[in-house]
Order: sequence, then C-alpha cells, then structure tokens
Amino acid sequence: SADDANVIAPGTKKTGKLIWTPASTFAPEVDYTLSFAIDNTTDIPDILEAELDWTLKIDGTENSYTTFAALKAALEAMTYSGNASAVGPTVDIEIGWGWVFNGGDDAADTYLGNMDTLADLNIDITMTATQVD
Repeated sequence: SADDANVIAPGTKKTGKLIWTPASTFAPEVDYTLSFAIDNTTDIPDILEAELDWTLKIDGTENSYTTFAALKAALEAMTYSGNASAVGPTVDIEIGWGWVFNGGDDAADTYLGNMDTLADLNIDITMTATQVD
C-alpha cells in the first residue's frame, strides 16, 4: 500500500491489540477465565519466518519470540483467572512483529519482491472470556 500500512518489508514493524474489560461495575465478584486461540489462515514462507521477530506484551510486560509457532504456543498457553477486582480494569494484550533490516542485500525481500502474486498473511486470534459458576 502507498502508506506502508499493510506491508511486510525490511525495516517495518506493526502491532495489534486485544483488550478485555470485565463488567466490574456490575459484579466485581464474578470470576472469569480468559483463554486464547490463534489460527493463522496462511502459511508463513520459511524465508520470511527467518526474518521476523515476534513480540507478546501483556499488561506492559513484553516477551520476544523468534518464530510464529513459539508466539502461538505462548499465547495459547496463557490464561487469566480471577474476578474483575483481581484481574483489574482491563487485560491489555499486544502482539507485534518486526523485520530488522541491517542494510545491504536481503534475500527474503528479493524473494518476496520477485513473486508473481503477493501473498496475504492473516492471523486470526480468538479471545474467550468464560464466567465461572
């Protein structure tokens, strides 16, 4: 795109957020469990996977991952449990990726640039909040 909003290229990075706000004003004593599932609907080409760094930031604490599989495993293994008072006013989750570019020739960028058809990379994330009886 002209504004680089939807481009994966050397030197670019993007983030996306999931925010859950429990209804604490109505029933702060109600317990909830949050769980997560990721379905990347497109395969990430190996040459691109080697270039991307992934991050998962939860309520301000950030962890880094070198593969999408590691990011996915970390997010899907994570759960929040507790009531709205214990969880806090919100649960803030940010997922990001970055392609560090150190200059010079970049084989992955050349490969992707020479593709006949540009691929889309879609990642679907499901966050489920379950009220505990």
